[in-house]
Amino acid sequence: MDLPQEERHKQEEGEGKVATKQTQKVFGWLQILSLLFIFIVGVAPIFLSYVGESNESFSIYNNGDEGLSFFRNELELEKTGSGTSKYNVTNIVSNLNALNRFNGSGVLMVIGPSAPYDETEFFSLLLFLLRGGSLVIADDFGTGNQILEPLFRAFESYDNMVKTLNETSGVQLPTFNEMLTNFTSGSSTAEDETNALNGQLTGGQSIPGVDLGSGTSSIANGLFNLIGNVLKRFGFNGSVLMDVENNNQNPNRPIIVDVDETNTPYKITEGVSKLQTEMATIISLQLNVSQEITDPVTGETKEVAKTVWQPLSRISLSQITGGSLGQSAPELDQFSQLDFLFPLYSSKQSWIETDIKGAADNTAQPDPEEWGNEAFSLALTLPIFPGGGKIVFIADPSIFINRWTQKVNENDNLRFAMNVVQMTTKHLEDSGKPIPVIFDFGHTYQGLTSPALYSTALLKIIANLSMFPLVAPFVPMTVYSFGRLLIPQSRRLRPILLTKRRGEKGVSEFEKKLMDIKESGAYGEPIKHLLNKIVRTVQADQRFTGRFARDPNELADFFVTNFPGAFNRRELVRSLKSIIRFAEHPTRRMTIVQAKLHLSLLTRMLSYIT
Repeated sequence: MDLPQEERHKQEEGEGKVATKQTQKVFGWLQILSLLFIFIVGVAPIFLSYVGESNESFSIYNNGDEGLSFFRNELELEKTGSGTSKYNVTNIVSNLNALNRFNGSGVLMVIGPSAPYDETEFFSLLLFLLRGGSLVIADDFGTGNQILEPLFRAFESYDNMVKTLNETSGVQLPTFNEMLTNFTSGSSTAEDETNALNGQLTGGQSIPGVDLGSGTSSIANGLFNLIGNVLKRFGFNGSVLMDVENNNQNPNRPIIVDVDETNTPYKITEGVSKLQTEMATIISLQLNVSQEITDPVTGETKEVAKTVWQPLSRISLSQITGGSLGQSAPELDQFSQLDFLFPLYSSKQSWIETDIKGAADNTAQPDPEEWGNEAFSLALTLPIFPGGGKIVFIADPSIFINRWTQKVNENDNLRFAMNVVQMTTKHLEDSGKPIPVIFDFGHTYQGLTSPALYSTALLKIIANLSMFPLVAPFVPMTVYSFGRLLIPQSRRLRPILLTKRRGEKGVSEFEKKLMDIKESGAYGEPIKHLLNKIVRTVQADQRFTGRFARDPNELADFFVTNFPGAFNRRELVRSLKSIIRFAEHPTRRMTIVQAKLHLSLLTRMLSYIT
């Protein structure tokens, strides 16, 4: 049966009000959460900064054992010949996209990263390197491998694409390695490979921009020519280096005494004879190698290509050149001839422990499947960028912390750290300006009590949003629009008595309100206001002995007891019940006579208690 039109209209109106209330409730919670986020991001760093000094690991402002403040102080004290500061030490607390805001170049120090990197950061870093910047990555658990992973994948994807096209079409495209060495696919000879290893292109020229000094450039250029074809990747192993021969009271604290002494412009070990490490790892290389496999059915032996990860000490030059150097003298066939690129080695009584907890507790023992009984490399230096920029991989961030750099009489950690910065920025010394030394703090571990955690999170969001030129102009406008929606609206009283109604003449806001109330009969709003004021006043009155002043009986008892003869209890209770009903439903219609009676009673009650 269909409802009458008036009842159907009321039902639709009621459903609309319910939906509006639910929307207002959701929006109210959104306001609360947004304001809470703003409060945490804005206030938490200020509050936490008063708790104590910065204590985050690998922070340049942390004066504790795990901080880098001693290293930072030494950099800031370094002067040029004219007496000005040589370095300008700064911090990135968002992400590497902030490098786009550096007009010049310098060195980016990534010490102990733990938060993941994304590919947008890689492109910002690549632009920084192409501008002449350098990169130093000191890591032990492998997070730093993500920084160059997009570059490795690009090389790999390109070579796979070229291989497919060369097999399916008549066009022969060069691989990445062939572009470096100027080889023709399928036509390289042993003499060509030997020339490449000697640092020469087929035309007899060395690779531009790479000059490592006499006696070393040939081998170095040979290595660079092999990157992309044979040498697929390099990175941090992620396991723990343990050394039972040279250590500081614990195998997980190896002492490095085997350092490179080659005289090259890219030396970072000058004056370094003893380096203290702690829970370090090693540099590993991923290579394409040939392996002989015998068919169990036919008995035929054939060579197949295989990609393997290997420590540097297990690789020979003839292995990665397909045996073309196999007749060379053994001392010339060892990869260790590249010590100037891999300048730090553990002793031969060391192994790579995969049980990290056991390594930390000094309860681990070498297992047969773990690399062991080798001298492992802890550093890799690559001076390959055309603007003079360099990449340095160091397999232990603890080399730079205060615990070891402050002990200048016991080890050479501080000297090594300063050498790293000097070597990677040497090409910028004639710029006439302080050289930027930029520490990546945004990817280090930060606990919940870290003052920088919350501001870092906000700055990362802003950096990601603002890095794209087409999006950046709209960010402030979007934030402003959402801010206006989320900030609670002002509820100040307006001077309505003499204010004319907008769009009307001769009618004040107050008069219009009265006309609206008369037409609708909705006198509940002023009644509700007066009743609430009376209830609040009575509830706070010391003479009130009841529990809830909004109860009509308890409210009537208060007035009859404290103001004898002013009210009749029975009539007062009846009137208060009616008033409370209208106050709970202020849009409910009432006659003007009822409204006058209720308003008159409430005004009289209020006059007694105020």
